[in-house]
Amino acid sequence: MHGASCTLQFQRLYACAFWFEASVLHIVFLLKSQRDPPVSQLDEFVPSRT
Repeated sequence: MHGASCTLQFQRLYACAFWFEASVLHIVFLLKSQRDPPVSQLDEFVPSRT
């Protein structure tokens, strides 16, 4: 069961990295929206994830 524990830790680490990236992109989004209101440039900067 050591492999399963390793996989669980990896998934948790991946989730943390995903949320960290999302928060960073959100901060960048806020900063860019304050500087220049048009959001047309941001569509290619932020990948669409569903």
